[in-house]
Amino acid sequence: MKSKVLFLALSMLIIYSVSYSSSEYDYEIIVMFAENVVQMPVGVSSASIEQVSFRPQAIKDLFLMHHARTISKAFPNFDLADTILESPIHAGVFARQARLDWIYKITLDDSQERDVLNLELSAFAEVYFAEKNGVGELFIIPNDPDFGLQWNMNNTDNPLADINAPEAWDKTQGNPDAIIGIVDNGVDMTHSEFYGRISGEGPIGPNSHATHLAGIAAAQGFNQAGIAGVTWNSQIYSTGTDVENTQDVYNSIIDAVLNAEVDVINCS
Repeated sequence: MKSKVLFLALSMLIIYSVSYSSSEYDYEIIVMFAENVVQMPVGVSSASIEQVSFRPQAIKDLFLMHHARTISKAFPNFDLADTILESPIHAGVFARQARLDWIYKITLDDSQERDVLNLELSAFAEVYFAEKNGVGELFIIPNDPDFGLQWNMNNTDNPLADINAPEAWDKTQGNPDAIIGIVDNGVDMTHSEFYGRISGEGPIGPNSHATHLAGIAAAQGFNQAGIAGVTWNSQIYSTGTDVENTQDVYNSIIDAVLNAEVDVINCS
């Protein structure tokens, strides 16, 4: 059987930045050019704009107009052989990686010039992307003290045994319009983890189980307290159900769906 090759489009390469601070990054952009657009002097990975040739010349003219100072290879140690890698899991399956040697870092003297330059570079077909540089954070890791015990959220020992919560939190921390119904003996309505996001009925008896469930689903993350729930912004509807009474359980489910219009319901 012939080996399979998976092709990764250049657009799949993402330079992901979640925050910026006043530093040297305020005067840098990251640019990915098409092949052979940049001609660096032989044997160097960084040079002044004046020392470098660009095809077309209009790109160099644009850099000079916006007072760009230097250009450097973003990945100077990149090996061309790394563009095709075999999957560590599926033998005979290969992935074609992006050409990291086409990515450069440009330094300027002014952050406003940087923003204008980014916009104008997008007009060139020879430029795949141009983005301002910055301090990036790969995944959001909550500062809640017991998050390290939540192996189901982020399992460093067995990555296949968690729900990849930090990766999901990079995209969203929860829909504030979504309502989670907790059909149980009542969530602690005063608990700080659910402040401003809980409605319905409080406990009719011991409430630790219902509050525990609500915490797993929607405890506030990144508040330096307790654990982090799956969603940090969604609403909670507590039923205050007599769990020993089957009829009351059924009525609570009906109430949560029809009256509270919950989007997700927990009946454990």
